Amino acid sequence: NIGMGCKALQNNTCGCNNIAQGVFSLNKNTTGKFNVSLGHKSGFYNTTGFHNVLLGSYAGYNTTVGHDNVSIGSRAGQDTKTMSSSVNIGMYAGRSARYGCNAINIGKYAGDGTSGLSYNNIAIGTCAGRLNVVVPLPAPKVVPILANSSG
Repeated sequence: NIGMGCKALQNNTCGCNNIAQGVFSLNKNTTGKFNVSLGHKSGFYNTTGFHNVLLGSYAGYNTTVGHDNVSIGSRAGQDTKTMSSSVNIGMYAGRSARYGCNAINIGKYAGDGTSGLSYNNIAIGTCAGRLNVVVPLPAPKVVPILANSSG
């Protein structure tokens, strides 16, 4: 493990092959492994998540057990608690999509505010898929969007 910054990897017990740079980066990580977290409080609540790349302040901040995620940009994937196999690129991209997998959010605010379980969604462009309410269907089917407040 490599931890640079005040309280980076502070609670790490058995986690291995992690890189954390920034104040409180991967702070709550205990057994998570193979994570790269660069930025102020990036990956802060990650405890057992693995194979995540979190770049930017608060990127993946509340991701606790998610794995195989890429979040690049300030607050990208910030509240993705258990999201897995998802990509969030851009400031606030996928910030509030909390549960699910296989989401792609590219652009400022893309996929931000998605509520409910989120599976197999793609949002590309500024504010694309913002504040959507989704109802999941069994994977790998595409999740229909029931309400869209941003167009």
